Amino acid sequence: MVSLAGSSKLALTLCVMAASAATLSSAQQQNDTGTIRAEVPASRVGVMISRTPPPATATSADAAGLFQQALASNGVDIAGTQPWHVELTYDEFDGDGDNVHSGTVEEFWVSDRKYRRVFKSDTLNQIEVATGSALYRTGDQRWPNPTEIQAIHEALNPFYTGDPGKPNTRLDTIDWTVGGTKLSCVIVRRTDMTISDNGLPKVCFLPGTRAVRYTHRGWNETTYNGLFQFQDRYVAHEIDVTHGGKPFLKIHLTRAELAHTDDSLFATPADSPGPLNGRVVIPSGLLMESYLVSTVRPDFPRGIRGKVNVRFVVGKDGQVIEAEALDGPEELRKPFLKAVKKYKFRPFLIIDQPVEVESTTSFQVIR
Repeated sequence: MVSLAGSSKLALTLCVMAASAATLSSAQQQNDTGTIRAEVPASRVGVMISRTPPPATATSADAAGLFQQALASNGVDIAGTQPWHVELTYDEFDGDGDNVHSGTVEEFWVSDRKYRRVFKSDTLNQIEVATGSALYRTGDQRWPNPTEIQAIHEALNPFYTGDPGKPNTRLDTIDWTVGGTKLSCVIVRRTDMTISDNGLPKVCFLPGTRAVRYTHRGWNETTYNGLFQFQDRYVAHEIDVTHGGKPFLKIHLTRAELAHTDDSLFATPADSPGPLNGRVVIPSGLLMESYLVSTVRPDFPRGIRGKVNVRFVVGKDGQVIEAEALDGPEELRKPFLKAVKKYKFRPFLIIDQPVEVESTTSFQVIR
């Protein structure tokens, strides 16, 4: 995605097709675009957790079918769509409700191997170009942090965390009320423990539609408002994310259109230090949230308190190949290192090629 400030300088011919950027019909607008807001206090308040597994049941056929229909009907960033151009703005808020960061993102997309993305904000000024065979950056060379990445994903693909049908989970249907609006949802239940419904991941729609209006992932709740259709898919102009019941991100999609793109947009940038390859450094939040497959609970001695920060490297196959404790009590370092070395991740890909990833994580014992 590319920042709004750079768009006038790009050699690009845009072709906007009215049919693909058309808003919903009057009836659909009345049903689908009424404003929904996540409720306060946080839905995580009062979550009940039991280590006792629930009765053994399989994924509901209705839930699996509804999820697949929704997956095929929502978002921009999906394989098989025609080349597109989008612009968005975002504002990030802290726990006190203060607007701490703001930015713009713009993207010209042909495929996941060929795109041009520009960030322009108070924290990141970067142009990222995927040429089809390699990935280059100009400006800031760091990897976008989890919030910057989340702003893009929330706007373009409400299913960016992947298919919820993972090991130790099953899909079910449930009715859920958000801000006074009753929604039909697919909820992800655990098979290895029992968690109350307000603590479980879910994706929700207005009854009778497949347009995503609300998602719940961990502490984050996202509402989608101002729906329109783009390439026969539902997309939202306004996306609000709360974290722990407090405003966290407000995203405004200002443009979504089909585009005929000039190949010069995806040429190797002259001022880039070179393609991204070898070992890359990834923010911990991004790696843990989007790539972590399984963990091991550390077995640490009782009576020891403290915090241990661990630097580790994930190999191309997703296995941890290096780990070192950077600080913390000696009695905690060994068990935490032993646990991290057994973590498993999805391979991190750059233009379809796995690379080694360096990151950090921390453990804290306070009891």
